[in-house]
Amino acid sequence: MADILEQAESDLLADDNPLPLEHHLRVLDVAVSAPVRFALLHCLYTADNGLSRTELADSTGLDGDELDNQLHLLMDVNLITG
Repeated sequence: MADILEQAESDLLADDNPLPLEHHLRVLDVAVSAPVRFALLHCLYTADNGLSRTELADSTGLDGDELDNQLHLLMDVNLITG
């Protein structure tokens, strides 16, 4: 298994990439493991000028606390900034 991961890291990451494969896998896991986070990323990506919390809540149906929790997970892996 280690050989396969080393080969994948070599194939997928640039030589000057300072972050290990595990970091990239964590980002990917956070982004796509919950449909609501994927939907939030899609909403933000397709918005011309960003979206307010109210607009994100309306788009996803999340209440304030759940929206904050999901946004913080995305911020923790630097997929979005606050």
